[in-house]
Amino acid sequence: MTGNERRPLSLLIKPVSGECNLACRYCFYRAETLMRKTRDFGRMSGKTADDLIQSAVRAASGSLTFSFQGGEPTLWGLDNFRRFRDKALAAAEESAPGLDVRFTIQTNGVLVAEEPRFAEFFAENNWLVGLSIDGTPPLHDLNRPAPGGKGSYEAALKAAENLKAAGAEFNILTVVTDQMAKRASRIYNDYKSRGWNFMQFIPCIDTSGDENDRSLSCENWGLFQRNLFDCWYRDIKAYLTGKGERVSVRRFDDLVRAAAGLMPEECGSRGGCSVQYVVEGDGSVYPCDFYCLDEWKMGYIKDGIKTLFESPAARRFLETGFPNLNEKCRSCGILGFCRFGCRRYRTGIPGENEEYIYCEAEKALIGYAGRRLSELSGYLRR
Repeated sequence: MTGNERRPLSLLIKPVSGECNLACRYCFYRAETLMRKTRDFGRMSGKTADDLIQSAVRAASGSLTFSFQGGEPTLWGLDNFRRFRDKALAAAEESAPGLDVRFTIQTNGVLVAEEPRFAEFFAENNWLVGLSIDGTPPLHDLNRPAPGGKGSYEAALKAAENLKAAGAEFNILTVVTDQMAKRASRIYNDYKSRGWNFMQFIPCIDTSGDENDRSLSCENWGLFQRNLFDCWYRDIKAYLTGKGERVSVRRFDDLVRAAAGLMPEECGSRGGCSVQYVVEGDGSVYPCDFYCLDEWKMGYIKDGIKTLFESPAARRFLETGFPNLNEKCRSCGILGFCRFGCRRYRTGIPGENEEYIYCEAEKALIGYAGRRLSELSGYLRR
């Protein structure tokens, strides 16, 4: 972003910093906060929210997306979300008529289950909701307990019911642990039976430091994806031939796009990093959710998007965000699908001798599903 250039813009907002009403055992953000001088930046004030809105509206063109995450963002309170929405829409109408303002939120569902007004608000205002659910009840409760140890699956299930009853658009976000690697078809079919047709699966990299079997091995990520692909392919073929409902698995949707020669939508599948503008509770801004650390602080949201983009931290993040591919990767036949993955899943020195930890899993998946991906890409080209 140079000069007075404006473009579509997305911001990831942590309105309560890392505060949460669950104690998920694999939470990367809790581990991340322990590595910075200030662990909790507190809840976002009205002044900081106003600064955020003004900076975003001044910089955006075409579309502007405010995405709320945490911690658990619903702890900020429904009244604060209402005020934020009203002020954001008013600012856009005044300063950037025609700007398409969108809102998303990622939640564990606890307060959405307790207070149906959340679901009603999301539905009435067209907010896209990401709901965290980890497979079956035993698997979910094992890794996503409340602080006292009680499982949270029933709350997440109730949240899904409230969202569905209100007519809110939502998808399911699942962290895949080694414990669930052999249960892909069971999890997929359970989700589908509940009408949860939009799914996203993320491999678990546990940073808690304790000995456990949560971190997903390369072999098991390959196994999980292959079994999941079989289920999804069956249903997507039925949908494309008019015999079923659409089921979306974000990773596979992106692979079909890649097979069609299009750019994947998921950040970690695009071949390099971009600045994500993660806004913490005090207004400090970082380039990525996985890098909200002191050394990556770009400045404060009141500084303006252009200043943040041109900050030393942002420049350094972009410079190290594109891998220096070794000969093995440059000559690999699936590089167009893999694109070396998210930098979080790389080892070695950024930009020098990196290795993608799920390389063999991706090779196994594309070798297994490549012909079918090519077939499906033909529908996308039509």
